[in-house]
This record gives sequence, structure tokens and C-alpha cells, in this order.
Amino acid sequence: MDRTPPASPSGAPHTGFPADADNIVAWGGRRRCGLCQPALWNGSAPAGEPPLVSIVTVCRNAADVLGGCIASVLRQDYGRVEHIVIDGASTDATLALLQDHDAIIDLWLSEPDEGIFAAMNKGLSLAGGDVLAILNADDRYEPDAVSRSVAALAHSGADFSCAPVRLLHDGVAIAVRHPLPRDEWRRRSLQEMPFAHVSLFLRRSTLERVGGFDLRYRVAADHDFVVRMLAAGCRGVVLPRPIGDIALGGASSAALAQRESRDIALRHGKPPLQAWGTWLIQVLRRLAREVLPVPLQRRITRLVPRRYDWL
Repeated sequence: MDRTPPASPSGAPHTGFPADADNIVAWGGRRRCGLCQPALWNGSAPAGEPPLVSIVTVCRNAADVLGGCIASVLRQDYGRVEHIVIDGASTDATLALLQDHDAIIDLWLSEPDEGIFAAMNKGLSLAGGDVLAILNADDRYEPDAVSRSVAALAHSGADFSCAPVRLLHDGVAIAVRHPLPRDEWRRRSLQEMPFAHVSLFLRRSTLERVGGFDLRYRVAADHDFVVRMLAAGCRGVVLPRPIGDIALGGASSAALAQRESRDIALRHGKPPLQAWGTWLIQVLRRLAREVLPVPLQRRITRLVPRRYDWL
């Protein structure tokens, strides 16, 4: 098996790969098969062409859900999309699934990594698009997610777009989560994510301006990224309709995510008393969600204006 690391879109060896190429379990996709020409993934759209959109998916032992994610990207009604999948050396059937989709996925790589956000940084560094997005293995896009996001960026001139998302519990949609009002993003981003990161589409220039994910955070590095993006003055536009589905659960285990979000708030200047107070309230809410049945949660939530429309 050829373990030579794939090149980055610039043609140079990708520096994010380990020096020991034997760490790479396997890689493949349209780039390796010669089905994707370099001109389509060098970060610059040909004259008259819409921008290339790079969607990065990271996974490990996700054979039971990754196929749906790949199909979700394949169903997009936007013509210029590349899909990059970074697998953390799965031990289930994920690698076989990736190999089966060699002619569909633009680039996939399987190797040990340092965690989910290290894998995301790696995938983004391999992306060639002018617009970048991250889709978790167990999440799904609406068929027009990419086209609506690209249109919103083009019409508004914004640095990034976001949108509502549907929340799934055991495969059933139970609520729609909306972004916070834009005039509250800066203030409230120090206590909660202002929008779901799976709904985020950003220009390459925005990533270059803000930098990648901070690996000191195991599950809340996306929260830190959004805080830094807003602090840098990046402008966002909100799509009115849901962009896709999010499966509840996943890597962002609630307790650890809340602790890391508290630390992010402290690091970015929130007064300690407020940061710890917000953390305590979030812990109490989480405990209540774990104890109270969903129908009762819906009744309580409807009494207070919040970000959720229960279905």
C-alpha cells in the first residue's frame, strides 16, 4: 500500500502529516485517482466559475453513520464542492467504507491523530476551497445548504454565514435551534455558542485571519474559534431556514464542554464571578435535562423565550 503523504493544494508536502509516513494507515479519493484536477482545488475559482466549497469531515469508528454524511454532501445542488474526510485510524469498518467511496470523496486520510480538532485543522489545511465548512460524521446537510450559504456570503459580503439547525434525538427531529440575535453575539459568545458550528460556512480569508482551532481545548475549541472570530471583527450573515440536522450527543460531552467554555470565557476577559456563575447555571440546566422527561422540558422551555422551537 502506498503510504506517501498526499500533497497540499499548493503542491508542497503537507506539513501537518507526521514525519514518519508509516503512521498513515491509508489514503485515497478523487485526488489520488486522478479524477480531480489540481485547477479545481488550488483555492482559486476559474474565471466565471462559482467558488469551490471545501467540506471537511473528521471521524473515528463511524462506519454506522459516515455513509449518510457522505450521501448528504453528494446530494448538494451546488456544483463545485470537494469533500475531505480525516479518519483517526478507525478499527471498525470505516476504512472499508472510505475505500468503497474512493471515486466520490475528493480526499480521505486515515492515521492516528491528537484528537478531533487536530484532525479538523489537518483537514482544513488540505482544503482547496474559497469557502470552508465542517460537517460531523453523524450530521447531515439539507440539499441546498451549500448553495444557500454561498449565495448569502456573496450577497452580503460577510466573512461567514450561519443558520438554524434541527436537533435529532435517536434519529427523530425534536427541535430547531436558532442562532442568537446578531447584536448579542459578541457579549453572549463568552457564555455560549452563538450558533451551531455545523452551520458555519466561512471564507478562506476568515480562517487565515483567525487561525485554526486551539488544541488546548478537547471538545470546545470550536467555541474558542467563534469567540476569536467575533473578537477579530468578522461579520456574519444568518440564513433564515435550517441548514441541516445535528445528532444530539457526540464528542462535546456536556460537562467537559461547559468547563472548557468557562475557561474560554476567563481567557478572553470575562470577569471571574460572571464566568463561574454562568458555568454553575449551565450545570444546573444540564442536570435538569438529564432528570426531566422531554415533554416537561418542552413545556418549561415554551414559558421562556429561548433559541429553540420544539417540534
